[in-house]
Amino acid sequence: MKSVYRYGAEYGLFIGLYLTIMSASMLAFPYMPDAILLFYMMGIGLPIIIFIMFRRLLSVDGNFANYSSLFMFGSTAFFCGAMICGALTAGYMILVSPNHIYEYVEMVISTLENSPLKSEYVNEIEMTRSMISKRELPS
Repeated sequence: MKSVYRYGAEYGLFIGLYLTIMSASMLAFPYMPDAILLFYMMGIGLPIIIFIMFRRLLSVDGNFANYSSLFMFGSTAFFCGAMICGALTAGYMILVSPNHIYEYVEMVISTLENSPLKSEYVNEIEMTRSMISKRELPS
């Protein structure tokens, strides 16, 4: 018999991959604007995935049919999943696309400059441009 933490760590791998796909769709948004739809759809599907995970855990071992066990299972699964997602996302942003934040901020600035409300954001645009020129953004 496995502990609830062991089950949580095992299911954390699936949560980590799921969250990584969500993260990848957000990172792909500047290049493929429709990718954000995948993020929203997966966000809506996340409670369904959690429900399926709980049902599988209860079918494997009915002793975990109390609130504290399910809470610790979910907490462990999300902690392990978040660690996997964070490591993969950080690896992508460090190794593959180190200028992703700068490119994203440049895209936001160009969008603001082309909008009809440009006059309302003059100070923000200037401040952000100076942050880019001084390399003050995280990268």
